[in-house]
Amino acid sequence: MKNILSSSKSIYSFLAVAIVFTTSCGNNKKDNSTTSEMKSDNPLVQAWNARYNGVPQFDKVKVSDFIPAEEIAIALQRSEIKAITDNKDAPTFANTIEAMERTGITRKQ
Repeated sequence: MKNILSSSKSIYSFLAVAIVFTTSCGNNKKDNSTTSEMKSDNPLVQAWNARYNGVPQFDKVKVSDFIPAEEIAIALQRSEIKAITDNKDAPTFANTIEAMERTGITRKQ
């Protein structure tokens, strides 16, 4: 029983430290970019309209495209979440939970 309690305390301590670390080490820069500014020639963040739910144009992808694509996708998802949190309508399942489920499509590609 002592091992379980000790293990639980360790897990809670780790989670507390992780939460403090992630919130305090956040990027303090303001994200002034808009969706139109985030559009890029990067083939990883362009719409994939081919068969099988689309795939990127791998013949145009370079290794140097991956990190910028992820940064663009994160910024897009943050702007989608910001739109949800800025919604002045009364919270409903549709305008909160379902809306959150639809965020990050670019990151999920």
